[in-house]
This record gives sequence, structure tokens and C-alpha cells, in this order.
Amino acid sequence: MLFLCSFAQINLISMKKIFAGLSLLLTLTGVAQTKTKSKKTTTAPVVKDVQLEGIKQEELVSGVVEAPPVVAEIRDTKIGVYSSNNDGYYLSNTYQDKNVIIAYKGDSYSNRRYALLDYMTKKELTPFIFESIGSFYSGDNTTATVNGKSGVIDNKGKIVLPCVYDELTGFSVDGQQFYIASLNCAYGVIAENGMAIIPFEYDKISSSYYSRTNTLNVSKNKKWGVINFISKKVIVPLEYDELYSEVGTYKRVKKNGLYNLLAADNTLAFSKWYKSMSAYDENNIIVDYQGKKGIIDINEKQIVPLEYEELSKIYTKGSATAFLVKKGDKYGVVKPDGSFAVPLEYSSLKSSYSTELLIAEKDGKKGLVSGDGKIVLPITYDEITNDDKGFVIKQNGKTGIVGKDGSEVIAPVYESLEIVDNDYSSASGLILATKNGKKGLLDKAGRVKLEFIYDDIVVEQRSSYYSTVSIPNPAIAIKGGKYGMIEANGTQVLPFEYTSLQYMSSFLVIAEKNGKYGIRSIYENKIALPFEYKFISYKKGNGVAYNNSFVAFKTIGNNVVLDNKTEQK
Repeated sequence: MLFLCSFAQINLISMKKIFAGLSLLLTLTGVAQTKTKSKKTTTAPVVKDVQLEGIKQEELVSGVVEAPPVVAEIRDTKIGVYSSNNDGYYLSNTYQDKNVIIAYKGDSYSNRRYALLDYMTKKELTPFIFESIGSFYSGDNTTATVNGKSGVIDNKGKIVLPCVYDELTGFSVDGQQFYIASLNCAYGVIAENGMAIIPFEYDKISSSYYSRTNTLNVSKNKKWGVINFISKKVIVPLEYDELYSEVGTYKRVKKNGLYNLLAADNTLAFSKWYKSMSAYDENNIIVDYQGKKGIIDINEKQIVPLEYEELSKIYTKGSATAFLVKKGDKYGVVKPDGSFAVPLEYSSLKSSYSTELLIAEKDGKKGLVSGDGKIVLPITYDEITNDDKGFVIKQNGKTGIVGKDGSEVIAPVYESLEIVDNDYSSASGLILATKNGKKGLLDKAGRVKLEFIYDDIVVEQRSSYYSTVSIPNPAIAIKGGKYGMIEANGTQVLPFEYTSLQYMSSFLVIAEKNGKYGIRSIYENKIALPFEYKFISYKKGNGVAYNNSFVAFKTIGNNVVLDNKTEQK
């Protein structure tokens, strides 16, 4: 409902509550009604005392809508569970030390509206009209949004700054709170009384989370510089294309497509400008100068010479720092002091997030090398690929598996290997293998779990974060051109006498026999639907069978229900 949508409805609510709500809404929206003629302004709006007398109703509401009530039961007042007054709400966050609760109404994010409640009495301190309310962890005030505009409220529900700003980001200096604000497409900085500390004349203002100095990055006419928030002086001229806080108190700047570091006194750290620049600690920076990469320190001394076409930090055992490099057509690994950990002699080196071992290639063969240059797996394999469980190796057309440490788990004697997980624990997974054209199953140690006597074993792709495949238990298998079902230990569950099988559930399968389709149970010798249909389609408990006419059905356990009647056997 519209909050206070008609003064004729006030007989349902106390006059005291109405005037409190009107005062709040006027403060929230009254300033938003006033449009400035100039795009940029040097002062922010200041909250003033408001008189209700003579104010038109439509000026008060201005599209502010209180969220519909949520039908909720009373449980307790812990975060994340239901609570209730007369019409229902949910708790979002509770701040006992501030005696305030943030609550909301609405059953989806699109219509959710927030309000403040008194912690002890659960009395509404504000109406449910805010699209968002920040936290009270760092003080008694927080940001709030209504009608897409941001302002500040305190823990008593009082408006500190009206909700008229496009953006509002708080920061503190010596215990005082200030806000980077955007108003009418211009940025400035205001105090909590609305006074403009930095005029609204910038295209963008940002502060550095890591910077301990009282500086702000500012942009005007697509050029960046730095101002001192306390003195309000420009300490870095607005002449850079990009400006980032990085490497201690230095800032990374970009100008004419090249990078440098800038000290707080506006002096450049380096005599050269670099094509790319990224710091991996406070004293060392990976740079690219005229197409050659290396590492320099903050004094521009070359730690790793600028002579490599590629240079990137890699994962190593014990989190030691090392860098994969390429020079000419050879790859190697260098330490932070520039010395080689892995000789510059390989035609390729590939690192992995899941292991410190590198896939190394030399003279057309591949192996595994550790970050300190030791050959862990001989450079004799035709192919090596990595996943989160280890390495798949190929040699002379055969496939095997080695672990993350490079030790051989399964010798390369199979035509194909595929790791399948029957649950989300990789320790319980199996390996679907092919040997002499027949399928079987291995465990993770390479022991045969299911003999190699099957033409195929049907796996299914399971949608998950890792996109794993699984084998249902029991599994559908093919032997001698016929379908049947087997347990992972080889026990036959359904005989190999069907032209096709389609897994429906843990209870049932769609089977084809002698050109007709039916449904039968897996573990019981029971035909749930006779073999008399031309086709059967099934999805999520509902199916349809066709034999000159369509018949709809549902499944309940190992039973099929036709037209609300269980099929009689």
C-alpha cells in the first residue's frame, strides 16, 4: 500500500504515528523534489526543520511505497528467523549494543523494504520504505536508500542526511565521519551535517582502502590526480589517464599508455615509463619495458633482468616465490634474486593451481618437473594433462594416471580412463577404463573393481561446480549387444536381455524388448508397465506412454499410476 496514501484513512492509525511518518517522509523526499539548474554544485543540501502545515499530500509520498506485509509466525528474535508485530516482518540484523534491529518486509528482493525497530520494544522507528540499510557495526549512523537515492540515518531512526544522493560512501578521519557523495552527476565530499568539504565539481572521487594518508583520488575531464582531504590542496596534478593505490604509499599511474609509480610529493619513482607494471610485494615490481619483462625494486634496480618475453609468478611448494620465464623459444623458472631454479631449456612449461609440479616438454616428450628443477616424472610421455585430482598421462597410445606428487597410480596400459564420482567426495570415486576394447571399473589405486567384459557402461553428466560424471548404482551396462544392470562389484541386477534401458529413478527403468517399451522395477522382478507401448517418455515423476493413444502416468516408488489408478499385475 502507499504509505499515507489517503488522509481519509487516518481514523485507522493514531495521529501521533501519522505526523511522525510525515516528518520522516518529508525529510527523505522533500529535498529530492527540488531540481538544481546547474549540473555541478559546490554545496550539498542540508537537513532543515520541516513544518507539515501547507504541504501537499502528493509532495510527501513521491512514490515511496511501504512493502506489503509478510504473513509470518512468531518464533524468536534471532537473526534470520521470523518475528512478528501486527502484520509480520523478517529480521535482517540485530545490534543489541545500539538498541536497534534492521527488519524487512517483502518475499523477494524486488519488493523488499527495510525499517529500523527498537531492540527492546520492537516498536517501528521508521516505516518499511527503505530499499537498503547499512550496518551499525562502526557507529551510530549508517547509509540508507529510498527511491534509488542514498542518505544517512541514525540508530534512533532520525534522518542525518536526506536520501537525495546518487552514491554515498563513508570514511572517517580522527573519529569524524565523512562521505564521498554523488549529486547531479558530480562528486564531492560532505560532513554529516551536509556541509560540502570538497566541492561537487569532480567526475569521480575514490579513496584507497590501503592508504593511511588523508588523500583522495579525484577525476575531472577524464584525468586523474590526488587531493589532500585535510588541506584541500591538489598534491598530484590531474593529468593521468589512470591512478591506482599500490606498493605502499606509492601510486601506480598511467599516462599515454605507459605506467610509472608516483610518490606522495608528486615525484616519479622511475626514470623509465613501462608498458605494464604489477607489484608482487611492497619492494618488487614485474615490469615490461619495450616488450621485455623483468623485475625491478622500488629504486629501479633490476633484480631479474629485463630480457624475457614472458614472466609470471607461479605456485611453488611452501609458497616460495618463483617466476616462470620464456626467452627466445625456451622456458625456465627463476628465483626472486634472478638465479635459475629450473634451467632455461624446455620448449614449454605449464603450471597448475592444484600442484607445484610443472608439465615440462623437451624434444617432443613431456614429463613433470618440480619448482626447484628436479625431474619428478621422466620426460618420456606423449601427453600429460592436469586436473584437480592429478595428471593423466599417455604413452604409446595408452593412458595412465599419476598423483599430484608425480607418483604413478595407474600404469599407462589402458585405451582410455575417466574418473567418475558417485558422490562429491573424490576419495570414493571410481575410474571407468577401457582395455582391449572392453569397459571395466578401477578404484583410485588402480585395482580392478569390475572386470573388463562389457561393451559399454553408461555414465551420466552431473551438473555441479566441477562438472563431474557419475555412474548410478546399479549401473546400466551393455554386454553382447544387450542391455542389463550391474552393481559396482559386478553383481548382476537385471539380466542382459533388453534392446535398451533408460534410467528413471532408483526404483524403475524404461526397458525395450522385442520392439516394445515397458517399465520394470530394478530390484524386484516386477513389471510396472507392460511391454506394449511404442514409446515412453518420462521426466521428474511424470510420464506419458503411447500405443495408438496417449496415456499419462506418475511414479510412486516402484509403482506406476495410470489415470489415478495403480496398474494391476
